[in-house]
Amino acid sequence: MDEIATMLHRLETGFPITIDGRRIRCRAFVVHAGVDYQQLNSMTNVRGVNAWFPCVYCLIGGIKQTAHDNTTHYYPLAFPYDIHHGQVRAADPPVNARVVPWRLPPAVHYQPGDLPLRADPIYRAHLDDMAQAQNNQAQEDIGKATGLNGPAAFRILEFCKNPFRYAIVDPFHLLCENVIPNLWKIFAGTLKPMSPANRFGEMLFLLARQDVAFVNECLKLNGKYIPSSFGRNLREICGGWKGSEWMTFGFRFALPLYYHAWGPNPDKLVFTLMYSKFVQGICTS
Repeated sequence: MDEIATMLHRLETGFPITIDGRRIRCRAFVVHAGVDYQQLNSMTNVRGVNAWFPCVYCLIGGIKQTAHDNTTHYYPLAFPYDIHHGQVRAADPPVNARVVPWRLPPAVHYQPGDLPLRADPIYRAHLDDMAQAQNNQAQEDIGKATGLNGPAAFRILEFCKNPFRYAIVDPFHLLCENVIPNLWKIFAGTLKPMSPANRFGEMLFLLARQDVAFVNECLKLNGKYIPSSFGRNLREICGGWKGSEWMTFGFRFALPLYYHAWGPNPDKLVFTLMYSKFVQGICTS
């Protein structure tokens, strides 16, 4: 487990990534709950009130959602609303533009040179809104809009020393709510036919084209059964499996999918390595 701690420390300390040809330092905070809203899109997006992909709460008044490389990204700086005159600068209207009833829209500084203006004041206001929420549902609603969903994310992010560049990685929700159920259906034969996530608005972990080919090959080899490497004899997926077995199977089998998708990219390999160490710890603990 020391290797896992070392990898998590590296993520929190930060690592270099490339955006528009510029090398910047990205910090990632791994939490056990919350931030489902943004993790449904991509585990590698840098988000936050002052990051390349700011949170939805900072962008009330307009946001452009587009598909790129089979991933849902947000490009608010490139396709902002002119909120002062009601004009849409983008060719297509933003799909996520909405009014949040519990608070008036904050002042939004869209231009890249104005990024520092979106830093601590709005970030702190988001945390304050969550802390003052009257009930859990209100806190969850605010969290979904801000990208800081849940008390765990709130308690961790308030200690963030430098929110200028950070990402939030929530492997537990991401895997348990998205990857593992899909893998389970694949091997049960209930997720056929499969298709790549190449339509507008699809999520990354519905599996990209190359991942579909990889999984289909596994299906041929295993015949809709649990892989033998899982530790049991081949058997149909049905009732009687313990929850821990179901989860461990998903953790272990998702690893080659991650490496297949991210391994060639040195900027994303750190996530695969972090997940690999996590899986090793799960399997040996």
